[in-house]
Amino acid sequence: KVIRELNRIIGKKLIFVDLIENSCIPERKKLPYSYTYQKLYHTITNMEDGLPYKMITSEQESHCLYPIRTENLILGCLIIEIKEPLSQLDHIALEQGYSVLALELVKKKNLVEFYYKNRRELYYQLLQSKDSTTLLSKATELGIKEDEEFFSVILQYIGNQDEEVLDTYIHRLVAQVKKELPFYIQTIFGDHNKAIVLFRLPDPKSYPYILQILEQTIVMWNEEEKGRLLCGGISSSYSDLSLIAKSHNEAE
Repeated sequence: KVIRELNRIIGKKLIFVDLIENSCIPERKKLPYSYTYQKLYHTITNMEDGLPYKMITSEQESHCLYPIRTENLILGCLIIEIKEPLSQLDHIALEQGYSVLALELVKKKNLVEFYYKNRRELYYQLLQSKDSTTLLSKATELGIKEDEEFFSVILQYIGNQDEEVLDTYIHRLVAQVKKELPFYIQTIFGDHNKAIVLFRLPDPKSYPYILQILEQTIVMWNEEEKGRLLCGGISSSYSDLSLIAKSHNEAE
């Protein structure tokens, strides 16, 4: 509703980018200028202090990047197609929309963190389970199927980083993995500087395919990151739920 109303008031094409879950409204395959979500994030990060927006231009078009922040966190961005300068009324409308969207993104961030906390607790209880009944119960709560082959992956950031900022990086990383490999994920969540994933293997070709996608993800993120290194650990594949702890330890 907020995006629709902003479109109506300012009369310009507008994209709302959620940088918590790497999504946008309206949905589209590519951001302008073929930006990735990471590149957009870093473009905003490198804006001069105190500037509320940044102009991006090419020979064909111009856009205004209007970041949505809370304290030192970048949570999202409005991308506005510019064919003529923004009026004072446009800026007022954007400021009002900004406040509403920032509040919604903070709520979403808190919900994601609550979800991760719940998944973490269940997952580590699962790893420590000694009897088959508890093991199966915790696995079912996490959406892990008893009769499927699986393997563990841990993606981890190495490098100094503000904890809250790091949380948003992990949120986006989890969102990207979910978007790229939804069919293969049994459970996934963030844990401080880590993304922990348990993948299902429906057929022998799945293992090399998943690893290829993850390798591409790691390479892309490291190309766009400065001062941080994203690395990954993987386990062998198993089919017995009692070996999930072993699988996790191998990935770690």
